[in-house]
Amino acid sequence: MPHEIESMMYANADGRGVPWHGLGTEVPEAITAQEALEKSGLGWTVGSEPVYVKGPEVSGVPTLAEVEDYVANIRSSDRSVLAVVSKDYRIVQNHEAFGFVDELVGSGEVKYETAGSLLRGKKIWVLAHMNSDTNILGDKVDPYLLFTNSHDGTSAVTAMITPVRVVCNNTLNMALQGTQRRWTTWHTGDIQGKLQEAKRTLLLAGEYLIKLDEVADNLANQKLHEEQWQFIVGQLIQDNSNSERGERRVYEERIELSTKMYVDDLKQFADTGWGAVNAVADFVAHQQPKRYTPTWRERRFDLIAGGHPMLDKTYELLEAVSD
Repeated sequence: MPHEIESMMYANADGRGVPWHGLGTEVPEAITAQEALEKSGLGWTVGSEPVYVKGPEVSGVPTLAEVEDYVANIRSSDRSVLAVVSKDYRIVQNHEAFGFVDELVGSGEVKYETAGSLLRGKKIWVLAHMNSDTNILGDKVDPYLLFTNSHDGTSAVTAMITPVRVVCNNTLNMALQGTQRRWTTWHTGDIQGKLQEAKRTLLLAGEYLIKLDEVADNLANQKLHEEQWQFIVGQLIQDNSNSERGERRVYEERIELSTKMYVDDLKQFADTGWGAVNAVADFVAHQQPKRYTPTWRERRFDLIAGGHPMLDKTYELLEAVSD
């Protein structure tokens, strides 16, 4: 399927447009957990069944031998095999993902904006808007809760707080010392106990927004000279190609990132550390990929939601060049 998206829903109440190139079911506003589960096509479950291989013939009749340490994850809706996994693997059902979000922030305190499945059901995601908008340096920032899960054993169960600067729809995910905005665990052991631990961890995520506000204030007061900004740009976008085409691409990316510092919505933060952070956030959210692949949008989504390495590196470089 194009872009590897199997099914999804998205809320478009504010007219921001259709994500994922028009794929999915549009709803007029962010909706409840049960509605989001149904509209996103995630109303199926996953079960574990034995795996068999062809065994030796007995009196000329083929036999089947069960694979002792492995099971198949089977989707209820179409009996498709999502993966063959260890018997230690613990399934987190789609409805448990929505229930987790509701329990974490309280039913009615969160609105589901997008949810869906990738790779024929092997991976699912839920993105919910938390009802606790805040302001950072005069800008409205919306906190979101992102929950991702796989049914094929390739990735962990992950939940994270994701703040978005509304004026430009840029995600401000940075690793800030002393705070935690992300929780993850593999599909083994006591999954329900781990989900309870995740709730305790993420309930502290409000501290992340407080810390982000403090960091933003410090960075807004950090004067960034042009040569320092250009040094950061050069460190973020390095030339790894000797080809003329590659050099041209690097040059264009450096120019594009350099000018992000001075776009209209950042003029009040131009030539500051906070301006640099937002310029990079804008760049990674909207730059065109070096190579178009069927899944480049999904990869960008994963990078930005999880915390783009360029944003973390920017923060480190700003500390290094501070006066």
